[in-house]
Amino acid sequence: MFTSGQYREKAVEYGKLVKTASGPNERREFQDLEQRFVRLAENEQWLTDNYDKTLREVVSDTEAVTLVEEEGHILRCLGAALGTPCQESYGGNSSITQAPWANC
Repeated sequence: MFTSGQYREKAVEYGKLVKTASGPNERREFQDLEQRFVRLAENEQWLTDNYDKTLREVVSDTEAVTLVEEEGHILRCLGAALGTPCQESYGGNSSITQAPWANC
């Protein structure tokens, strides 16, 4: 992630390119990029200044473990839907007789 200072540096670079642009389209493109980086810098600065006022999700250790298990289940189901079931989810049995997504 970039800092607001890095975004501002990029904005300055594009500001310089605006002055050396070879045509109106190129100038407009550089101006747009300059403004985007200025806005990114302002947003990043606001987030830095107001971090303590923002809402953040608090995840306990047990919730994190549950999320990891859930993500693993989702990935196994996606693999099964693509026809590439994870054999460890079926006890290492390579001769699966039921549809691979039956447990999803």
